[in-house]
Amino acid sequence: MIKRNQAFVVIMSILTCGIYTYYWIYVTTRDIEFCIEKPDGSCNSPGLAVLFSLLTCGIYQYYWWFKEGKRVAQIHNERGLPPSDNSVVYLLLCFFGLSIVSMVLLQTDMNTIIDRPKMPPAAGDTAMSGNNEKDGFNY
Repeated sequence: MIKRNQAFVVIMSILTCGIYTYYWIYVTTRDIEFCIEKPDGSCNSPGLAVLFSLLTCGIYQYYWWFKEGKRVAQIHNERGLPPSDNSVVYLLLCFFGLSIVSMVLLQTDMNTIIDRPKMPPAAGDTAMSGNNEKDGFNY
């Protein structure tokens, strides 16, 4: 997972007439899936996200913006960052043709996540540590 410059994302999307956007969707989906601790059952395959976007002529992207916004908010919560559920903002901006602004906002949220490493499990949290002292077995 690497930190991406928001201006670079915008410039590359414009220079490549939107082709870079599909690459960005791919790597962003991959990065979010890498960061999330509790999978939510959504489409976590970056290749499928790009394929569905292409097959539906961009309609799938409305769902993608909303769902990935929810997943980024979940990661913020898991890492102890201030709550930032911008999923509706991403969706509305995309709906009004301003998906490039959504890209900047989502990339900013992703950069914030990258700056904040995963928190170690709490001392009494056996689910994260893999040691269940209740029954004496180490799972």
